[in-house]
Amino acid sequence: MSIKVCKFSGNVLTSTEELKHLKKILNSDKKRKILVIAAPGKTETQDNMTDTLIECAQYFIKNKKLPETLIQQIEKRFNEIYNTTKVSKKSITKCIDDLTGRIRSYKGKNEKYLDTVKSAGEEYNARLISEYLQTEGVKCQYIDPKEAGIQVTPDFGDADIIEDSYDKLKLLRDRDSIIIIPGFFGYTKKGHIATFSRGGNDLTGSILSHAVDASVYENFIDYDGLTVVNPALVPKASLIREITYQELRELTYAGFKTFHEELLYPVMKKGIPMHLINFHDPSKPGTMIVTERDTKKASIIGIAYEKGFCTINIEKYMMNQEKGFARKLFEIIEKNRLSFDHSPSGIDSMSVVLKQDQLPLDKIRQICKQMYNELKADNVYFDYNHALISIVGPGLKKDDSSIALILDSLTKEDIYVKMIIKGGSEISIILSLDQDLAEKAIQLIYSKLFGSGGKAR
Repeated sequence: MSIKVCKFSGNVLTSTEELKHLKKILNSDKKRKILVIAAPGKTETQDNMTDTLIECAQYFIKNKKLPETLIQQIEKRFNEIYNTTKVSKKSITKCIDDLTGRIRSYKGKNEKYLDTVKSAGEEYNARLISEYLQTEGVKCQYIDPKEAGIQVTPDFGDADIIEDSYDKLKLLRDRDSIIIIPGFFGYTKKGHIATFSRGGNDLTGSILSHAVDASVYENFIDYDGLTVVNPALVPKASLIREITYQELRELTYAGFKTFHEELLYPVMKKGIPMHLINFHDPSKPGTMIVTERDTKKASIIGIAYEKGFCTINIEKYMMNQEKGFARKLFEIIEKNRLSFDHSPSGIDSMSVVLKQDQLPLDKIRQICKQMYNELKADNVYFDYNHALISIVGPGLKKDDSSIALILDSLTKEDIYVKMIIKGGSEISIILSLDQDLAEKAIQLIYSKLFGSGGKAR
């Protein structure tokens, strides 16, 4: 039996009208059997409920009393969403009573306590949506993550799924009704709630898709799908109809932060496609994320960038003949607890590219001293405020004409590229340049590669 797992963003279930639309989506495809529900998201007048719950917990830790105003805001939010439905007022009151108990449960372990409180938004919304659908004649049931078998590591705020969970989760296929599960959290072996990192609803959907061998993982969002470049920079940027997991990973690394990065692994491991669908208009094509695609349809798939990088440059004559130089360099990086992104090199030079927020002034002095003393470097200097622009697509693997076109267009606009990095996968190229010029460069690159028609040249 073919099953679809559907995750619904908190931004798409914020009103009674959207609940009615949810029912239509379910009725339109009987394969949609497992629903992952998020907490109510941000609107023009209301904060994301998870943020409000975090504020509740922080208030109690500081003041040792209930944040009455915040609790009232949460209760009001649920009442507004379910006001014209048949959901019982008692059900909402029961949720608020439970929340009050969670907030009062503080025993000094901040991270564990915070997870207990901030996971409440997903749980309550999933319970109430289940009740709403049942009152509308939809055969469904709420299942708590503990009952379902979502067992996670005790890394509160950044939990990982325990592999043994998949055996129990697989049994969800055998349920004869639609299953409603809250996203974002699971339970440790000791029975404590532990959340995934922020955005973990996506990961819950991916885990469940993997477990039940879903035919597709449908991720319902409040926009049409992924675009070639950030639409804030290029308002009419082309929609990406199909992209591979590898291509998306390359873009995500470079700042293409659309959803939870870790969600890719469980579905990618089994080759399950993920379909990003506009909740408000599911008839639109959206974006399909797949294992393989026809690369003739789009030779360049996307452009992304991220600011805030620094380069440490080390120069030493005859470096290439010195055995162990790179090892000693990276030992210095490791001893200073730094994570680095790239390390291009020349005959007599090596560079280390890393996020500059890791480098307070005292650490810079310490690293310089170590590199001069331990590496016997001739020169060590730091170059700040870089942006990394990543251009991804199989067209980069076939020939270098796209690269030549990009560099030529940037040079004509006096945009100097400080560093060019081409990865081992050969489907991406990374340009390092002054971060103040990054947005102009992105717009220029898009124009050169895609033109006004929005198709890759």
